[in-house]
Amino acid sequence: MGEGINTAFEAMEKLRLKKPVFSETETGLLVELRHESLASPEQLVLSYLNTNEEITNQQAREITGIKSENTMKNVFYRLRDAGELEQVPKVSGKKHAWRRPKTP
Repeated sequence: MGEGINTAFEAMEKLRLKKPVFSETETGLLVELRHESLASPEQLVLSYLNTNEEITNQQAREITGIKSENTMKNVFYRLRDAGELEQVPKVSGKKHAWRRPKTP
């Protein structure tokens, strides 16, 4: 029981679609499976940086759902190339991180 629903939800998560919406009716349960994308990885990273000074690859993968470190690096590189991010200078013992560019 429930195998089909679980499979559908897992597929939606892999495709980075919004979560299903459940609502109760008089006679049952209505499940809306919307084909609407979540925010892009770039948008999620920038949103995170609105309230945090810097972000690591691991943190970014956690908030975006991206599994690959290299895929996440490419997101950072696209944001860097667009002038939205800069790499934090490496500090001994600390992981590489990214931040919004410092203004002169």
